[in-house]
Amino acid sequence: MTDSASASRLQRFLERAETAGTVDEIWTAALELARGEGFVRLSYLHHDPAAPQVSGLRFASGFDPEWIAAYQAEDLARVDPVPWTAMAETDPFRWSRAGALRPMTQAEHAFMERFRAAGGGDGVAIQAFGPRQRKGYVGLGHDGQDPQGDAEGRHAPERLRMLQAAFQAAHLCVCRLLDARLPPAPTLSVREREVLGWMAQGKSNPAIAGILGCSVHTVDTHVRRLFSKLDVRDRISCVVRAAGLGLVPA
Repeated sequence: MTDSASASRLQRFLERAETAGTVDEIWTAALELARGEGFVRLSYLHHDPAAPQVSGLRFASGFDPEWIAAYQAEDLARVDPVPWTAMAETDPFRWSRAGALRPMTQAEHAFMERFRAAGGGDGVAIQAFGPRQRKGYVGLGHDGQDPQGDAEGRHAPERLRMLQAAFQAAHLCVCRLLDARLPPAPTLSVREREVLGWMAQGKSNPAIAGILGCSVHTVDTHVRRLFSKLDVRDRISCVVRAAGLGLVPA
């Protein structure tokens, strides 16, 4: 069980997150909660396959400003293995264990070495999940003095579960805020939805034409319209974005 101080901090955080008007307000409140639990750094990465314009690192505090600037300028989220490993897991884990949870590429190994060289230290990775495949990652960093096996303190299972629940709520608040700012999903015709559904199953245009009993030219036209409505240039991006918008089953 978490202590009364932790419970009080959690309640204050939830109240602030629910009434926050910006993403920064939500995660500034989350940072205060994390500091109360012994962490000094917090980062939040938002991943929305249907809206790349709002995806990426949305908040970071306590990290070297030069490192954060490089992370964003060089789009290092592409090769940072910790967020993507976290989004495929269900339980929090230490950053240093990312390589033990899944094989890392050479680029990911190079990123981790660069991060350590920049004084990144170790911390905890926490995942969050939202509607329409929108995922979140929260990184909680130590002060550089963290002992291995901090089972009774910051890494106590009940403490991490409390933080995971808090950040799950925060991620959903972010999703609601961003929903209000994004344009609505495009309207698709019945036939466009049918074509999209078969595309999602990996069918080619000739195969779809045979299934629907129409010409390949007609299917080609529907596919071009789907690309235009979803603002994509290829079939994979079309299906991914459509799934993110709830237009096809994930």
